[in-house]
Amino acid sequence: MAKLSRQTKETIKTIIVLIIVGVLLTAYVIYPLNKSKSMFAREDIEEFNYDSLPANEFSVYQDSLLAVDSFRVEPDGLTSLACLQLSKPSPDSLIGTVILIHEKTYTRDDYYGYVKALADLNYNVIIYDQRASGLSSGKYFGFGVQEGADLEELISTLGIRGKLSQPLTVIGFGIGADAALFASLGEQRISSVIALNPYLTTDRVIDKLQVNYDSYWFPFYRTIMFWWYKMRSGYAPTYIEKDALQAVSCPTLLMFSETDSADETVKQFIELSSPDKLTIVPRAENEAALIKVIISFMKNK
Repeated sequence: MAKLSRQTKETIKTIIVLIIVGVLLTAYVIYPLNKSKSMFAREDIEEFNYDSLPANEFSVYQDSLLAVDSFRVEPDGLTSLACLQLSKPSPDSLIGTVILIHEKTYTRDDYYGYVKALADLNYNVIIYDQRASGLSSGKYFGFGVQEGADLEELISTLGIRGKLSQPLTVIGFGIGADAALFASLGEQRISSVIALNPYLTTDRVIDKLQVNYDSYWFPFYRTIMFWWYKMRSGYAPTYIEKDALQAVSCPTLLMFSETDSADETVKQFIELSSPDKLTIVPRAENEAALIKVIISFMKNK
């Protein structure tokens, strides 16, 4: 069998190196760069334009028989939150304020049932599109950290405008639940929190998004994806580790789906908090059942 010439061997080595470089480039640059856009950005990012925000209209709630007031809050120079205040047309006496914060990929329009049930009980209900969703600005969500800061700014604005009646309950779903938990650590005007399936740590957000968006795994996946997220978004968010979890600071109702209840991070978070402040119940999948649990907690806290 004839031996390969030196030039042929060098050519083969060069081809192998190029293949390896191509694989690494695809795995750590091209693929995560593209995937990070779909995973971490708003759903309509291709059509979104900073220079022409849509009107803060409330057509979904027009037939709710509730008084509706629309307003915007600007927590930073690039973000404008589209907010709604809803209550009975002529409430005798409001019994408190509820702020509803939706999950990623949802908008404020998806929570009509919650808004109507709470407003009918004489709560002052505030609901808004989170950054990077619906009628609010922003291209990328903030892993719960920026959302927590947004919530604090909203509460300050409500206080200044005289629209904040106590007690104040914040109800958050997913990223919205993380926002509520983060904000409640420093915002003393939050009387109670209802958190449905919070992510708690950055690792859990990335892991769940990987599954939800059918993303291929590769070594150092979390680190690489978070790096591309920071590059794309322009944020400088803190990477929340499990060791950084803090106990709840106010009466909190925590609801997790059955699969999440066994998660080690969830267990650690529960162990950190005092049973006097933390109530844990399984999350019902039915909206009507969820509303009943939420209202029961608010009445008895």
